[in-house]
Amino acid sequence: QAYSGASTIKTFLLEQASGAVAAGSLGWDTPVSVTPDHLAVGDGVLATWPLPVTLPLHAVAQLMTALSDNTATNAVVDTLGGLEVVNDVLAAAGCSTRMRRWVTGRYVDPRADSWDSSPSLPSRAGLSVVVVSEHVAAIDRLVTEPRHAVARAMLEQQWHRDSLARPLVDETPFAHKSGSVGGVRHDGGVLLPGTPDALTVHCFTDGPERDELVDDVAGVGMGRAMARTLELLGLGRLVAG
Repeated sequence: QAYSGASTIKTFLLEQASGAVAAGSLGWDTPVSVTPDHLAVGDGVLATWPLPVTLPLHAVAQLMTALSDNTATNAVVDTLGGLEVVNDVLAAAGCSTRMRRWVTGRYVDPRADSWDSSPSLPSRAGLSVVVVSEHVAAIDRLVTEPRHAVARAMLEQQWHRDSLARPLVDETPFAHKSGSVGGVRHDGGVLLPGTPDALTVHCFTDGPERDELVDDVAGVGMGRAMARTLELLGLGRLVAG
């Protein structure tokens, strides 16, 4: 199904940025100008900085991924060539996932009205439409392909650990991306990436409107199931006491 994607769209932006670096069209040290035009409220720290500021692409992508910084996200989209370019790349890859607008809504892809969540889901698409299987595949590429090693490290630095990662000790490698807005609660990634014990877990949910600070029963439950699985595999040391 196609979900209202919230911040999970940032996984695909990270992959495109990492792919551009691997191809040589960008570098992790490429200067990115973050301007007042990119300003977005919500998650992140750049919105509180005096703008404009110039940072290397690595720092902006890291803020977008690890802190889910919304202002950084808009700057990354600009660096990739804009919304339409981002969505054309997704389409060329055979994905139905799309980024409909900037986080602020300042810029909207003119095709956005044709992209919406599956009719069976209650939340209509806002920022993005994300297909779960495509998010799984994107994370898998980011954690397994050597060209994405820098991006994988950013996923492992994910600040939001209140869903699937809640039962894990802080040092446990878990390359994942979460997203939440209104009734939407998503989290998904690969636990212990690059090892024989790697475990892929994705939990996307949609339900009634609620505050983002309210725990999601399915996400917390899936996290507990993941923790129990680790114990059964003899990896109980990774589960918080």
